[in-house]
Amino acid sequence: MYVCICNALTDKQIDAALEDGAVSWSAVYAHYQCEPKCGKCIPQICERLNSDNPGSSVYFGSSALSNV
Repeated sequence: MYVCICNALTDKQIDAALEDGAVSWSAVYAHYQCEPKCGKCIPQICERLNSDNPGSSVYFGSSALSNV
């Protein structure tokens, strides 16, 4: 399933980036050498980050989207 339509990133690609050590939404984008465009996928990526790390809470907040 596509998570980021703008960059054509799928859930499997995001999971692969997480397995390779990405620990933030920006690290997922860096893994694929791209940047968020509209930012609508950032909450979904953070949700996947949080589900992979039950004790953590990745906060994306409005400041994360200010550069989008």
